[in-house]
Amino acid sequence: MTIQLQKRQPVQAAVTPSGVLYVASAGFLWGIYCIFYKGFPEIEAYQIAAFRAIGSFIFLSLFVLPNNGWLKVSAILKSGNLLALTSSAFFLGMHVILYVFAIQQGCVMECSAGMFLSYIASMILGLIVFRERYQLLNWLALILGVAATALLTSNAEEFPWFAIGIGLTWAFYGLARKKASANAEPIVQTLVEMALLAVPSAIYLLCFANLETVNNLPELNRLWLILGCGATAIPSVLYGEGAKRLPLSALGLFHSLSPSIQFLLAIFVYHETASPVKMQAFGLLWLALALYSYQQWKRSHS
Repeated sequence: MTIQLQKRQPVQAAVTPSGVLYVASAGFLWGIYCIFYKGFPEIEAYQIAAFRAIGSFIFLSLFVLPNNGWLKVSAILKSGNLLALTSSAFFLGMHVILYVFAIQQGCVMECSAGMFLSYIASMILGLIVFRERYQLLNWLALILGVAATALLTSNAEEFPWFAIGIGLTWAFYGLARKKASANAEPIVQTLVEMALLAVPSAIYLLCFANLETVNNLPELNRLWLILGCGATAIPSVLYGEGAKRLPLSALGLFHSLSPSIQFLLAIFVYHETASPVKMQAFGLLWLALALYSYQQWKRSHS
């Protein structure tokens, strides 16, 4: 989604307070959603992901479909990009399941690392798939990201499957979205993705899932689960509005907000262990993202 929004953004657009507020709010909400998911440890990750898909579809439908929104959806379905969006929906669904499962297993720090690693994986995919040309700072960022990954994997007591899985699924999600039409509004594309996920999610919940645990929740908690899962689509709307008001270089500065919030929550709220090796790896990841953002800023002002 991010890639599509950026391509539609004028290069020299002015930085507006409203744009900063929209994008910062999106990053903040993405960062604290782990608190919401941790509130339902008894609910299977598959079920939460299914509720999220259905709730997000309903929320986005109310936001997009009025004012001839159906015509925009119909245009996507007729554009020949349905296969690309089906692929992106698949990777998004896998990403959410891994993310929720990692949160429930007490691996918030791995989720944070995974989102940082997704930017490095996206750079590698851009190099391989789209033959993108990188400048010196891009290469330095890529090398630092690979070094951070090596630190995380070689010095961990257990292989960081969650971090790698979360990073790769999000990177491949971005790849699939980039292959989709750039002419359609990103939020409309997201609505189509949610529709593609909502159908199998509804079938799973109605026919295969054991909803006894959900039904046994207090009524208020059950309502919070359903409404909260739908509300997870709010950052996508906020980010889309913010991207219309900010240049690409400014958007890059907010890439680290969500995983940084998750990192702080992991240490100070959930008291996960931050070993010296992990701190070194995160330091490299922050530096890599800073170099990447600076290179984007230079390119947008050249």
